[in-house]
Amino acid sequence: MYSAGLRISETLGIKLSQLDLDNEWLTPIGKGNKQRLVPLGHADISTTQIYTHIDKEFIKQEHRQFHPREAALSHQR
Repeated sequence: MYSAGLRISETLGIKLSQLDLDNEWLTPIGKGNKQRLVPLGHADISTTQIYTHIDKEFIKQEHRQFHPREAALSHQR
C-alpha cells in the first residue's frame, strides 16, 4: 500500500485480476471509478503532497532513500 501510494479504499478493493505479478504492476480503481497503472505511487508527487502536507523536496528525498523501486534503480545507475 505504501510503496504504491494507494488509498485505503483502493487497497481494500483490489482484486487478483488487477495484479500483474510478473511485471510488478497493479491496476487499482480510485476516485471516480478511475483506473490507473501503478508500479510506486500517485501519477504526480504533488498529489502525495496534498495528502501528507509535507514539503515537496522532503518527499523526493525520502522517496529516493526508502522506496523499493527507487533504491533498485539507484543501484543500477
